[in-house]
Amino acid sequence: MNDRVFSFFGVAPGSPEWLDWKWQYGNRITNVDTLAEIITLGEKEKREISLCLGGLRMAVTPYFASLMETDDPGCPIRMQAVPSVAETRVLPQEMKDPLNEEHYSPVARIVHRYPDRVLFLATRRCATYCRFCTRRRRAGEDDPAVDEEEKEKALRQRRITESGNSD
Repeated sequence: MNDRVFSFFGVAPGSPEWLDWKWQYGNRITNVDTLAEIITLGEKEKREISLCLGGLRMAVTPYFASLMETDDPGCPIRMQAVPSVAETRVLPQEMKDPLNEEHYSPVARIVHRYPDRVLFLATRRCATYCRFCTRRRRAGEDDPAVDEEEKEKALRQRRITESGNSD
């Protein structure tokens, strides 16, 4: 475990704060300066992460950060959570929506790709933004609470899906 996390946040492993998901979410690491307190970052890496954060989101829970090797840029957990400048290079064959979810979205926040199930996107926020996310086009966008109208549309879509008709 990365002890720097516990020192930085002033908590102990297993403490009530540490075990509280709300505390974890509220203390996510979202900027390069805080990240540099947790893991060793060279000046070049700091600049590259800052460049990435101009267009991409980063959020890492303290728990997830505690799993990172402090001095190993090749640490798999670190690579999953910390932006890389390679992410800023978009190739012509890359798709913004690789799962084609937009096509299968009959109403806001619903993806109906398969006939026997419906995915309800209750939020666009994640505790940790994974670097391989297929929904990164939406990750961290403005994320107001689901209002009653959106919820009703989503539930109506689910009922239609369940019954097999649109009456």
